[in-house]
Amino acid sequence: MADTNTGFAALQVDEEGGERMQERGNKHTALHKGMLHAFSGATTALVAAAFLDGSRFGWHPTMMATAYAFSMAQGMHLATDATGLPPGNQRLRQLIVHAWTMAAAVACAGLGAYAIYSNKTLHDKPHFVSLHARIGLATLCLSVVAPLLGVVAFKKLGIYDGLPLALQVQVKWLHRNTGKITFFLAGGTSLLGLNTPSIYKGWVTLLLMGLVLANSAAVASYIFTGRKVEPRE
Repeated sequence: MADTNTGFAALQVDEEGGERMQERGNKHTALHKGMLHAFSGATTALVAAAFLDGSRFGWHPTMMATAYAFSMAQGMHLATDATGLPPGNQRLRQLIVHAWTMAAAVACAGLGAYAIYSNKTLHDKPHFVSLHARIGLATLCLSVVAPLLGVVAFKKLGIYDGLPLALQVQVKWLHRNTGKITFFLAGGTSLLGLNTPSIYKGWVTLLLMGLVLANSAAVASYIFTGRKVEPRE
C-alpha cells in the first residue's frame, strides 16, 4: 500500500512539473510572438513615415518593408505555429493563411521592385549597379522560388503526392530553408539600402537599422525554437 501511495505521489509531482514546464513554454512562446509582432510592425511603420513622401522612390522602401519586415515575418511565424499542431483542419487553416500571407509578401515586393526600377528609368539611371541592388535582385528571385516550392509541397493541391519519394522530403526542406534564407537576406539587403548616403537620415536611419536587426533576431528566435513537427497537409 505504501508503495502504491508513493508511486501515486510521484506521478502527481511529475504531472505538476510537466504542467509548470508547459506554462513556462507557453509564456516564452507568447513573449517571442509579441516581440515579433512589435518589431515587424514598428519597422514597417517607421519606414513608411520616413520615406513615403509622395515620390515614386518612397514606395520602394515602403513596399519592401511591408513585404519582408512585416508580411514575410508574419508568414514565417504562422508556418512555425502550424508545425506544432496535429494534422487536421486547424493546421490546414494555419497553412492556408501562411500561404496567402506569403503571397501578399511577394506582391508587395514586386511593387517595391517596380517602384525603384521605374524611378531609375525615369531619371535615366543605370540598374543593378550597387551591391544593394544586386543582392536585392537575388532576394526578389528567391522570394518567388520559395512560394513555388511551397505550392509543390502543399499536399492538398495534389502535386506533392505525384513526386518520387526521394524528392518529397527534399522539396519540403528546400521550401522551408529557401524561405528562411530569403527573409534574412532581405534584412541584410535592407541594411545596405539604409546605409546609402543619398537617403541617410541620421538618427532615423540608425533607429531603422536597429529595428531591422531586432526584427530579424525576433523571427530567428521564434522559428528556431519552435516545435518541429512535419506538416502533412
